[in-house]
Amino acid sequence: KGRGYSAADKERIIVKQREILKEVVPLYRRLAESGRIELTTTPYYHPILPLLCNTDEARNSMPGAPLPKTRFAYPEDADAQIRGALAYHEAMFGRRPRGMWPSEGSVSDAALDLIARNGIIWTASDENILMNTLRRSGREIHGRDYLYQPYLWESEGGQLAVFFRDHLISDLIGFVYHRWFTPDAIGDFLYRLANLSRELPQDRPNLLCIILDGENAWEYYYRQGYDFLTGIYRGMGEHPELEMVTFSEYLWRHPIGERTTRIYPGSWINADFGTWIG
Repeated sequence: KGRGYSAADKERIIVKQREILKEVVPLYRRLAESGRIELTTTPYYHPILPLLCNTDEARNSMPGAPLPKTRFAYPEDADAQIRGALAYHEAMFGRRPRGMWPSEGSVSDAALDLIARNGIIWTASDENILMNTLRRSGREIHGRDYLYQPYLWESEGGQLAVFFRDHLISDLIGFVYHRWFTPDAIGDFLYRLANLSRELPQDRPNLLCIILDGENAWEYYYRQGYDFLTGIYRGMGEHPELEMVTFSEYLWRHPIGERTTRIYPGSWINADFGTWIG
């Protein structure tokens, strides 16, 4: 109509929205059960787990930051956030997830230990966390080959496969491509991936992780990203050098070669906790 909406018109729209929303969870559950997608979860109320475990953790990535005079350290609360998320996910989708995305990609050894103790198989963060982890361990970094593979993090509480996202390509989707003509954005994306597949070592599987906030992107895209997403999925599916896999599928097929017992504490924003403390 464009204008002159009545109360009945608005009620009709709300009813239709609710009908669509009711279809979302059953659809995702069917896709997961058929193996088309892998579902993960995040700590229940989206806490910054490392700071919930211990606010002093912030000093390890922000040495000069002013912190609260009274240290806040409640790892049992962080554990409850993890367990609550797992229980809710299982109730909604009929199975526990194998992976957990920590809120804001925020990690620390204490947080990873809790995730591992709760039976999670894999987690993920940002490439700058990995770079700082390797540098702190004394490893020299040449090129970016180190990024395109998972790392096995180990502690007394267990172990976790940790994946690290390609920061640039993830942010291109999240914040840049929506400004482009859709076919150009699709072409640029596929070009970057194909180039990487040729430049990286050929004697091992190379995994590029794309992780972004879903709510940030699609409302800015033409047709809410439908054409862009359809185009990149079709392009990857038809490309002779690219293959789409879930994290668990990758772990089933390939052993992890790299190991670490320490993780650099921080989030996917500047590899520190400055957004939330200090």
